[in-house]
Amino acid sequence: MRVYSKIAVIFVVFSLLFLSCGEEVFRFDTSRSKKAVVERTMDMKVNVTINMPVSETEMGNATIETVNSLQSSSETQLNLKDPKNPGVFVTSEKIISAKYHISQQRDDDDKSFITMNYENGKIEVLDKEGDSEGKFEASAKQSMSSMVAQSNLDALMEIDQHGKIVGIVADDAVKNGIEISLQRTSGMFGVIFPKKGVKVGESWIDKKEVTDIEGLDLSSNPIELIITTVREKDETLNGKKVAVFKSSYSLKKQNVSGTFGGYPVTVDIDDSGTVVNYFDKTLKTFVETVVDSSASVNSVKDAKQQASAESGVVIEIENKTHSVTTEKAD
Repeated sequence: MRVYSKIAVIFVVFSLLFLSCGEEVFRFDTSRSKKAVVERTMDMKVNVTINMPVSETEMGNATIETVNSLQSSSETQLNLKDPKNPGVFVTSEKIISAKYHISQQRDDDDKSFITMNYENGKIEVLDKEGDSEGKFEASAKQSMSSMVAQSNLDALMEIDQHGKIVGIVADDAVKNGIEISLQRTSGMFGVIFPKKGVKVGESWIDKKEVTDIEGLDLSSNPIELIITTVREKDETLNGKKVAVFKSSYSLKKQNVSGTFGGYPVTVDIDDSGTVVNYFDKTLKTFVETVVDSSASVNSVKDAKQQASAESGVVIEIENKTHSVTTEKAD
């Protein structure tokens, strides 16, 4: 019996060793400051049909088509608040430069467009057409100023070794913006690492509640989003071997009720995205992150017909985003 017991123990030990082969435990280094540059491009097309009595709004009945194209570069810094308290960072993000092209057309107007450049706190008009009264230019400059202001943020964030945000201290607007941006990612850096080891090809999921999609307010009717992360095959990046993690989500919903600009709408949603993270095993941080997303929010046919007969708002939104974040590794 003792011989068989020893053989059984040896068999179990070797089985466990075999099963754990290739597993690696991943953790972030939360004890050092980080800097990263984010290069982002975004193309967005928005159609809004408004059917309102002139007495209720200056716009009256109108169909507005807005097309945006944005190229921006920003710098993000995570500075340790206290070296004795790792994982607690003072976060700041500043827009370095941006190029913004926007065109707009209404039912009763000629098409107008303007191309602007932002750098060193100044907005420069590069090209424009139409807009004889200058109203569109003023609106476009205000839109770009708001985009820059919203991108420049300061907050205190606490991050654990798994990449999970466990605390945010900021004013309400900044905190709300951070929380919305994190609804489609797992953790601060796009991934929350499991407590156990992870093998190549292994995957896990994270569940989130989405309350905002392209300005569509779903706070009274949140949608569950499932993010799947898989460890891909290791690669070589800038001469160093890195672990690769790919997170993805796909959200397709029909007849979703929400509000847009305060007006009730019923829409079909098609929202998907991928985040590919390259993790430096020596520095214990992501050194590059690539994000691609595509979202469409369109009023359903019944809602369009109803809005054409009654007072209402119809929306058609298409948005595609691509961004690359590169950390300035020490």
